Amino acid sequence: MSAESTLILTGLLIAITPFLGLPSVWYSYIFAILGLLVLGIGLLLRARRMASIHHTETSPTQETDTTRDSEPPHEPSPMS
Repeated sequence: MSAESTLILTGLLIAITPFLGLPSVWYSYIFAILGLLVLGIGLLLRARRMASIHHTETSPTQETDTTRDSEPPHEPSPMS
């Protein structure tokens, strides 16, 4: 499961937790665990984004002449 999907599922669990009919003490633990899960996923997604940004900033740009590579080699004209 991707981090994005896990974050969505965690949000859904947070939304339905108050309606589960559990003892009040349990809610403190459930919300603490789900909060830590959201925090961890947020940090993971931020680290991925920062690594992606860092990778695009440090990678050299490659400029190639694509027209020369796609054209067939020129052969001498039979007219000469």
